[in-house]
Amino acid sequence: MSIKETLKDCGFNSVDCDIISSIYKSIMNHESRYYHNEQHINSMLSHAVLFNFKLEPYQKLAIYFHDIVYNPLAEHLCNEMDSWYFLSGII
Repeated sequence: MSIKETLKDCGFNSVDCDIISSIYKSIMNHESRYYHNEQHINSMLSHAVLFNFKLEPYQKLAIYFHDIVYNPLAEHLCNEMDSWYFLSGII
């Protein structure tokens, strides 16, 4: 499943899906991201399938965006909270 499919499953319209997925991909595929990138997200989603976890669309959305904001020098859980603020601004 792709970010765009997940966004559609969460009720976003096609135009918003295109815009949000484009922004998402440009952030997650930035050269400065060595671990917190799309490969990390795909690994998490693959593990859910491997262990037969049925994820709801909103749970997949949380996985996609849990590290959208990433500062390696940030205090504990700051990146996750900033990522939540980022996602809540989209929703």
